[in-house]
Amino acid sequence: SPSPPPPLSSLSPSPPPPLPSLSLSLPPPLPSLSPLPSSSPSQSGARPCLDVPGALAGVYDALTGDCAEVFYLVEELGPLIDLSLTPGSLCSLSNQELLAHSSSAAEALGIPPVSWSPPPGFTLSSGVNEMCALSCHKECFGSDVCSSVCGEQPFSPPSPPSPPLPPSSPPAPPLPPLAPSTRYGILMTPARRGVDSTARSWELLCNGKQVASMEGDNSGDARTFAVEVAPGMQCALHAHSSSILGWQGAEWTGLGQVGLTIESGDHASFNFVVPYLPPSPPPSPPAFPPMPRPPPLPPRPPLLPGTVYAATEAELRNHINEAIAEKRSVSVLLEPGVRIKLSRQLECDSSIKVIISSDERATLDGQGKSGLFRLRGGCSLTLRRLALVNGRAYNGGVVWAEEGAGDVEIVDSTITDCEAAQFGGVAFAEANSAVSIVETTITGVYARVDGGVVFANFSRDIFMTRCTVLNCSAGWTGGVVAAFNSAVSLTRSNVTDCSAGWRGGAIFTKGSDLLATDSSFSGCRADLGGAVYVDSGTARLARSNIFNCIANVSGGGLFSADGQTTLSDGTLISGCTAPDGEGRSLFLLAGEVAYALPASPGRWLPNARCEVYRGACAYPSDSPQQAACLNHRDDCATSNEPPCEWYCQNATFVQPCNWKSDPLLLGQSLYQLPLLPVEQDFPFACSAGILGSADPEYQSSSTCAGRCPPRRRCPTEATSRTLPCTLGHYCPAGTSVPLPCPAGSYSNRIDLAAASECTVATPGHFATTGSIEQTACAKGSYTEAYRQGECTPCASGTHQNADAQTACKPCEAGTYAASKGLSQCTLCPHPLSSS
Repeated sequence: SPSPPPPLSSLSPSPPPPLPSLSLSLPPPLPSLSPLPSSSPSQSGARPCLDVPGALAGVYDALTGDCAEVFYLVEELGPLIDLSLTPGSLCSLSNQELLAHSSSAAEALGIPPVSWSPPPGFTLSSGVNEMCALSCHKECFGSDVCSSVCGEQPFSPPSPPSPPLPPSSPPAPPLPPLAPSTRYGILMTPARRGVDSTARSWELLCNGKQVASMEGDNSGDARTFAVEVAPGMQCALHAHSSSILGWQGAEWTGLGQVGLTIESGDHASFNFVVPYLPPSPPPSPPAFPPMPRPPPLPPRPPLLPGTVYAATEAELRNHINEAIAEKRSVSVLLEPGVRIKLSRQLECDSSIKVIISSDERATLDGQGKSGLFRLRGGCSLTLRRLALVNGRAYNGGVVWAEEGAGDVEIVDSTITDCEAAQFGGVAFAEANSAVSIVETTITGVYARVDGGVVFANFSRDIFMTRCTVLNCSAGWTGGVVAAFNSAVSLTRSNVTDCSAGWRGGAIFTKGSDLLATDSSFSGCRADLGGAVYVDSGTARLARSNIFNCIANVSGGGLFSADGQTTLSDGTLISGCTAPDGEGRSLFLLAGEVAYALPASPGRWLPNARCEVYRGACAYPSDSPQQAACLNHRDDCATSNEPPCEWYCQNATFVQPCNWKSDPLLLGQSLYQLPLLPVEQDFPFACSAGILGSADPEYQSSSTCAGRCPPRRRCPTEATSRTLPCTLGHYCPAGTSVPLPCPAGSYSNRIDLAAASECTVATPGHFATTGSIEQTACAKGSYTEAYRQGECTPCASGTHQNADAQTACKPCEAGTYAASKGLSQCTLCPHPLSSS
């Protein structure tokens, strides 16, 4: 079998191999850039900068999201890279894309990249500053005035005079006059909880005049402001932070802008126009007499206390932020059918409960760019009657519940096309967070590492109840659930066509407790464990089915690497596939796998009662202790902690089952599987012609409930309900294929047990094998006896001109019959006497 991927850690799986790291050592001197003219002017005593066409930067920050480490590669790479990648166009690329271009360029030149850390006071708070730094001469790196120089137009050598410009175009029409001033509200939300407070300040300038500001606030409370501006004004928000880590989650919302913040660095600026309110068009004269006004829409139903409406991202975000600031729970009812496109995750870091619901399945859309929710600090979330689509996040495409977050509930919803770059295509739950998904359909979600739907690490409980899961997958383990040191419960749920690249096409557990009840897993696939992979811990599957699943390496239905797995109450593994000898149904590498009867109807297993083997009663024969011990031997055998008054003896060393780990097995009829692959459907099917049963009493051997009863048939394996015999046939005991009534007899009944019960054909009739009725002899033939399988043709010189006759008639005088089987005689050609 192929070598497995690297093992995961004992607590949680390792992420995929990291991106190639950049060298931290300086390389040999790079090819020098164009020399600076000796007469280059300087600005404020700073070194001048040189604009390098086609300069390329690699900006790599894998986890922290700040500018703690920024790596640069600066060189004239025009011949080696896409010339369209100017510093301006690079601003729109992601850090990952910049790193990829940087690495490719360095490899093409055969040089390692340059490492550089910004000096104190040098900020890279925006892509513009980063791209500006690219145009600096390499000697500028490390200078404490480089940022101020780069903030201006970089120096370029003088160019030849440009040709005269063509005539200018006519001036643009004047802007429409400003509307009257309107009062607007501004909300300043606090930073994330659990981080160091940072003094934040900002100034809002509209048409060049300051209209609002906030000075050095680090209170941790939400603040509101009021400002009067006119639609159409050009406004600029200048934001500042006392830390290079930015505002640390604090956000500025107002004047049509939502969630402006400093992601990193100590300042940022935002320019915008106060949106116009479109004027209402004048009413046009009606072409026909005006129709009566429709009745007004019914008023919204009264909301429960603490419930608010929302129809936009801004409203939804504001409701949550206000609840966080006021430390109260909130219930948001989305407008019916509304589709809210999220620009980034909705975050909650307070110990409150957030409920978002809709009466007519509103949609929350991550647009393939953002996850939907991120929870910390004890925040709990309930989503009800929603369509959750296109969520994309590092963890938890729909909900990322970090350590210490509260519980997550998703009820009566649909989840489609969500993805996690690491763990949990729908939900990521860590350190005591519980996730409950109820009556929800989940389609096409994906995690690149573990847990296509849910990833749980030291999570309290993961519930999936009455859910339908289709076409979900994970790159490594657990196409639906990957659970580490957690409790997982699937109830009345159906999983179809899910897959994992390595282990557990549907379920992967390590150090966890799995309970699957009344559920099914169909068409799932993985290298190891087409449906379920148990690494360690316990797993119980009751009244559940695994069918048509595929293992590319081992364990078409289930793979046991360790731990204790119990199948019970009719659980069935059937139709699964794996390479020969690798366990079409199960592969047991280690651990314990047992089946507790009853099996599914028509199935059987060798079994024995799980009980406690104890030593013999050894008290004095006439003592009350001996009497109690003997009277309670059966009770002692099925109790792991018997009361003292039973005087049970100690358990012996050898035991028939592992009741110490699972006392619930005591008293059950149990089959303990050997450490061998199981190639046939499991439990084993009763043979055709044998009657199966749902009663454990008849599931302990291949004879099942005995031969199929007379007059009935058991046509296939695992038959637990007999079928009637067929017309023209009889069914003795043990029939799988009915036997036909012999020639000369027939039957139009379906309850015959022997050939003697078939009806005998009468004279003048016949019956072929398996006939359901007798057939009259045709003209020119006859039968004179009972039980005939065919008719006899009339001899020459005789004829028979009627059906169903018992004899033929001789030809009359003057006629003849030259051959057999004629229905009439022929006139003689000459008149001859009969004498």
